[in-house]
Amino acid sequence: MSNSNKALDALTVKRHKTGILSDAAPHRGLRLVVNKSGSKTWIYRYRNSDNKLRQIKLGEYPAMSLSDARAALLQQRSIRNEYGDPREYKKNKREKLREQNIQKAKEGYLVSEMIEHYLTEHIAHHRKYKGQVECRRMLEMDVLPDLGKMPVVSVKRSHVHDLIQKITVRAPRIACMVKAELKGAFEHAISAGRVDMDYVNPTFGVKTPKMKARKRAFSDSELTQFLTWLPTSGLSESCKRALNLMLLTGCRGGEVVSIEWSNISFNQAELLLPKTKNGTSHTVYLSSQAVALLRCIDKKGSFLFPSPNQKTKSIKQKAIVDQVINHRAASGLAHWTSHDLRRSVGTGLARLGCSRVIQDRILNHVDSSVSGIYDRHSYDAEAKEWWQRWADHLDELATPI
Repeated sequence: MSNSNKALDALTVKRHKTGILSDAAPHRGLRLVVNKSGSKTWIYRYRNSDNKLRQIKLGEYPAMSLSDARAALLQQRSIRNEYGDPREYKKNKREKLREQNIQKAKEGYLVSEMIEHYLTEHIAHHRKYKGQVECRRMLEMDVLPDLGKMPVVSVKRSHVHDLIQKITVRAPRIACMVKAELKGAFEHAISAGRVDMDYVNPTFGVKTPKMKARKRAFSDSELTQFLTWLPTSGLSESCKRALNLMLLTGCRGGEVVSIEWSNISFNQAELLLPKTKNGTSHTVYLSSQAVALLRCIDKKGSFLFPSPNQKTKSIKQKAIVDQVINHRAASGLAHWTSHDLRRSVGTGLARLGCSRVIQDRILNHVDSSVSGIYDRHSYDAEAKEWWQRWADHLDELATPI
């Protein structure tokens, strides 16, 4: 290291090859350090408030000339006199800038982005595919048009309240589901640090309509009216057959639209549903009417009800639900849904004298009572008989004397 008290000059700096050069007053503390790689770095060396030697990098030579390095030194010396340690000042300034950038990003973080993050980072890993699709559809249809372009930090409880009230008018159950998913989306954004931890989830305190369990089931006279209307309704042929099959078998709508031809044995008159809502497989013993219905369907792929656009996939249950919503008024029946058909099967069987245990076998309900746990009988023969008796009863209702 050079100990000369002589001020540095441009030529000396240029020719310097190894070691450290120190400048003299009034630029004492300025050093030129030659690194092992041969690069030259300008350093400001000083004592902090604890009288400990510290240093801070000013720049690289020759990008920073001697005159530039001296100007940088004077600037850092001014910072030291006014704010204290230049390194701490630089660190604090960098941290403040980072916080400002984070805050700016949070203020510009939109609800549409929050929902996309929620769907891809949480829902995609915690829901089955069908649930993922439904959640995305619901949030994109019911939330994005009203809140999508708003910054998340600008969403207030009043915004969520107005949204839920708007949806409630159309579909109370959907309003409850939207609020639950929105709550999850806001919590995900908070936990991910995309909004401040002290940000209050705006869904808290928002009231949703009280949900009543649906009890709608067709009476025999309503079944007659339904069976008379169905063939001439404006529903598609696939929808008519799906609803008919639901009524003949008691299966859920999602199970019916997912039936593959390989699940059906015409010789045994059996339908095997390998995956059902309760996680178990379910064997349906097909009545002669159900077999006749299935034989009327043209085989156009692996599914009984293939998607018109993708033959390797079935139609969605929502396609059936939407058609029912659009056409049910013409049936003349009081408000009903496609799932009410399944409830009508259970209720109709009870009216005919079918025992509850056989109803459970037909509807694939799991009996978790003590007697159900110890009763290991399959009730297959009894269920087979009642499936046929139920189909015969529907025939009688469809052709009243």
